[in-house]
Amino acid sequence: MRSSLFLRDHRGMTDVFSSVVCGIDQSPEGLEALRQAELLRPPGGTLHLVAVEESSAAAYASRPAPPRLLVRPSTGARYALDSALEHTIDATSQLVEGEVVESLIWETERIGATAIVVGSHSQSRIAGIVLGSTAVSLLRRSPVSVLVARRPRCPLEFPASILTGMDGSTESRRALEVARELGSRLKVPVQAVSASGGKPVQWEGLRDVEGLRWSEQSPVDALVEMSAAADLLVLGSRGLHGLASLGSVSERVANRAFCSVLVVRA
Repeated sequence: MRSSLFLRDHRGMTDVFSSVVCGIDQSPEGLEALRQAELLRPPGGTLHLVAVEESSAAAYASRPAPPRLLVRPSTGARYALDSALEHTIDATSQLVEGEVVESLIWETERIGATAIVVGSHSQSRIAGIVLGSTAVSLLRRSPVSVLVARRPRCPLEFPASILTGMDGSTESRRALEVARELGSRLKVPVQAVSASGGKPVQWEGLRDVEGLRWSEQSPVDALVEMSAAADLLVLGSRGLHGLASLGSVSERVANRAFCSVLVVRA
């Protein structure tokens, strides 16, 4: 049995992947999300698989009801969950009926999870392809950090490199901390990058960042371009939700990046 939901490192900070909810469906992207969740959770971390059978009522309801346990024996969601459980050990699971994003957030809050992991249903790795609706909605609505998983260049070495975007804000500093914690735990290099082609950066928050790489492009263009040579891109989020989050740098980069993207929320 894995231990506490809230694992802390030697500095007392909760590991982002200490308690993971992973959304499961019948697609290869769903299994890739599970694979990356397994690789990124720390020793003692928990993994909770959630498969959702979306009812027509939930799909069109303006205010979705709380998800309910699904007991019907033969559904696509049940098949997806059973298949996923064959690829992991020591994971809990839940099969529910409801609206997908609402159900994932509900399970996250129910168990006190620290991150949600879902697959990107892009049809290719070409920049500009729009994410699936589940990932987009989670980036706008999730109260915890979200990993949008894409198939890496070399699956056997994931993650071989980590990239993080910096603008000197508190949120980007938190993303840098998370990136460095992951890099230290997984023994992979971390590169921080800042871009001067957008809004003014907060210089005080960048003065002590060693090895900071600069780009004259806009933050979105710079991070998307550099994501082609990375396996995991870590970004901060101001915690905006709904319409206020539209057009945010983290969402736009997650939409276009070539690699997996972790959007960190406090």
